[in-house]
Amino acid sequence: MNPTCDYDLIVIGAGIAGMVSAVTASGLGKRVAVIEKNRVGGNCTNTTCIPSKALIRLGHLSHDVSLLQRLGLLNDDAAEIQGRKIMPHIRGIVQRAYEKDLPETFERIGIRIIPSRASFVDPHRIAVDGQILSAAKFIIAAGTSPVIPDIPGLRDIGFLTNETLYDLEDFPRSIIILGGGVDGLEYASAFGRLGAETTVVEMATTLVPAADRELVQHLLRSLRTGGIRLLTGAKAVSLCSRQDKAVLTFQRSDGPFEEIAADKVLVAVGRKPDLDGLCLEKAGVAFNARGIITDDKLRTSTRHIYACGDIAGPFQLATTAEAQAIVAATNAFLPVKRTVDYRNNVYVIFTEPPLAWTGLTEEQAHARYGRKLRAYRFQYNAMRRAIIDGNDVGTAKILCDGRGRIVGAHILGEGAGEVIHELQVIKAFRTPLHQLQALTHAYPTYAQAIVGRASQLAFLDRMGKNPFVDLALRLLPGFANRLHLSRERLAETHRVDAFAEFNDDPLSAATMTEFPDKRALTDDPDDGHGRTVESRKAGQEASILDIRGDLTAACEKALTRAFIEAVKSAKRILLNLSGLRHMDAEGAGLLIVNALRANRKGIAVSACGLPGPYRDVFHLTGLDRVMALYDDEEHALCCRRFPEKSGFSVSPLPGDSSPPPYGWAKSVDRLSLAGIPAGVMNMNVDGRRTSSPVQGFGRLWEKRYRLLLHDTELDPGQIISLWRSEFPDFWPKGNDLFPSRNASISPGTTALLNLSLPGGLTLATGLVVIYADDRSFSFMTAEGHMLSGWITFSCFRDHQSTFIQVHPLFRASDPVIELGFRLGAAAQEDRFWHETLGNLARRLGTHGEVAQQNILVDPHVQWNRFANIRHSAAIRSALYMPFYLLNKFFMVKKDQSRNVKP
Repeated sequence: MNPTCDYDLIVIGAGIAGMVSAVTASGLGKRVAVIEKNRVGGNCTNTTCIPSKALIRLGHLSHDVSLLQRLGLLNDDAAEIQGRKIMPHIRGIVQRAYEKDLPETFERIGIRIIPSRASFVDPHRIAVDGQILSAAKFIIAAGTSPVIPDIPGLRDIGFLTNETLYDLEDFPRSIIILGGGVDGLEYASAFGRLGAETTVVEMATTLVPAADRELVQHLLRSLRTGGIRLLTGAKAVSLCSRQDKAVLTFQRSDGPFEEIAADKVLVAVGRKPDLDGLCLEKAGVAFNARGIITDDKLRTSTRHIYACGDIAGPFQLATTAEAQAIVAATNAFLPVKRTVDYRNNVYVIFTEPPLAWTGLTEEQAHARYGRKLRAYRFQYNAMRRAIIDGNDVGTAKILCDGRGRIVGAHILGEGAGEVIHELQVIKAFRTPLHQLQALTHAYPTYAQAIVGRASQLAFLDRMGKNPFVDLALRLLPGFANRLHLSRERLAETHRVDAFAEFNDDPLSAATMTEFPDKRALTDDPDDGHGRTVESRKAGQEASILDIRGDLTAACEKALTRAFIEAVKSAKRILLNLSGLRHMDAEGAGLLIVNALRANRKGIAVSACGLPGPYRDVFHLTGLDRVMALYDDEEHALCCRRFPEKSGFSVSPLPGDSSPPPYGWAKSVDRLSLAGIPAGVMNMNVDGRRTSSPVQGFGRLWEKRYRLLLHDTELDPGQIISLWRSEFPDFWPKGNDLFPSRNASISPGTTALLNLSLPGGLTLATGLVVIYADDRSFSFMTAEGHMLSGWITFSCFRDHQSTFIQVHPLFRASDPVIELGFRLGAAAQEDRFWHETLGNLARRLGTHGEVAQQNILVDPHVQWNRFANIRHSAAIRSALYMPFYLLNKFFMVKKDQSRNVKP
């Protein structure tokens, strides 16, 4: 004790943080006084936690009554909620909570409660109600107050905050909530469930960014389904009163001004530190707009003054305030100082359904752990407890590292705020999840359906990865390794074949290395896409295929069927393209694949009537290398008899300025780069030509990596737009794409690639965007790239499902790469695209299953392309690697010397 001071500790603020710190210090035998300008209990008891959760509970009960009505289990004359009794009921709950913490209960254990404002006089003295009190130590826990935005007309309409909301005598029929943070969404959920017409207005475009993106999307969808209007990216412009309503004028982006009206306006845009009147500068305590600045021991800039709770941040949570209070009080008096630790914080949004989480989001966990990350997902509609309760909306997700330890857990659904604590404990003690399978959980409960089931799946996964278990199950008589089937049944998951339509379709190019025989044909003249391809005979040897309209992936069946029929009876196939309206990169790929298959059977393929702009496209894609081109049908048939008259050149004319077809890039003789950042490996692009599937050395492959998305509200155009704008961000870590002059993904953009290879090697090569529209975009490789061909990225809907697809059509560019592919390097390429699609799904706030198909179009190598090896980017990059690393070393040293202060 310090006899020269009135108290050993004075605490400013009697909220959770203040009272817990006071009780802790009192327990250490210290003389303690607490100064509170309002009521003991602070914001949490009187205006935030307790009353808001009471309101939310009433909303929950209202929902349960509605469920009983829908089930026909209530009489038709069941009473409605009486709005005038809601707020008095909540005020009664607040009073009961306050009575648990009356000032005299603290006085009995030696803590003096002083109802007054506090103001520092100097670092050891404060002015309180006309007197000066001194203390050896201080803890500031003054809390926060609502932020009131500067919106014209706001103060004239009688707006509400959490401090005035519960003073209402009647429940509003409609309400506008300014702010879509945690508080705003909780209020919206409660008011919506209680029957009020509810609108949330939020300036940000993303709500609850700290939570897992996928579960937030589910939550927002559930709130909208419940009738709550969520206006994101909306700026509140002004407010006024009109016909007993508050009218808000708002604007989204640069759109027109819009209006909404409601009975009341609730402000929930955030909270600010309550520093008014404290005179912290006289005590030498540093602060800013976010609150009092402390170190990790919760000491302020004045060493004997501590701060905790909302006023100290970084989280405005009652649980954090309580934990901080104990640390601050013990650090103030004990010689061993503790560090505040937020790593195992738990967060709950008490909406309906509630959202709870701890640890990393899936995006954060994947960025840290990559392929080692394991995610366990559970849908509420498969949980027995949820079926009983009628709560089929919800998702749970548990994230584990390579050793099976929880790094993040997220639950959206009934019981989330309770179940999350078991996962929090497992995470905090770093216990591998599979060890929990030995514990039992009561059935049926949400804890059993989430934690118990996840631990069982983790145990099965551990067994499945054990090579000794696998060997024993395969070798021991009477045993077999069917653990994957047990796992699927336990997880209640059903694999979805994203390529089912192809597997069942003998005409799909995705299932063929040869044309199917005639017995495989089906009578389907329309294909659901219109008759775009018709076949007719021209003499005994030629077959003419008239291609009209759009040549895209939708024409795959019709084009394949026409080629099959022509190959059966003709020695030559002529494509009449005079009716071609549009062709995308997928359509160009269909022509290459079918033409090469026909060529392998000794059948020549040529084309005529090609619209002028598409002649350059044929040159760009290499189609002019697999088929002769003629002006018209008569010319083409004539040249069948006079080979010296065959075809014409489609090489671009010097100075040709005619625009390319919609979506296509104009062909160039050589690629060029500019504006590439210093320090990257910039080689194998400038001055190189493009390389189509026709120009490679190895076997011709067509691969499809298809992601079936779950629960996305975005349409294909929006997904493609996002993919193009953030394309490099979705690649696996260590792989970078640098567009020339930082250009967007648009036709003609050339880009440098720095790809990460095993052994720490970097491969420098390039791509050029040859096609882009609102549903797809395609890159063609530069000469020397590992692949010779192009890759098309697309998004489409089929049978109410949304698919994202990566579709490479390529040959290995040279003998070394072909050998590497045959020895297993192709698996690395597969992992690359699987991970890319997974990253994209996480960015979209969802997940999905990735399926893959490998189609060997041409099993023969092109020995006449052996010389491609002289351009090999892999060989050149490997030889340059020592110089590249040395250059990076000197650049780092140069930067370090530049940053050294003289």
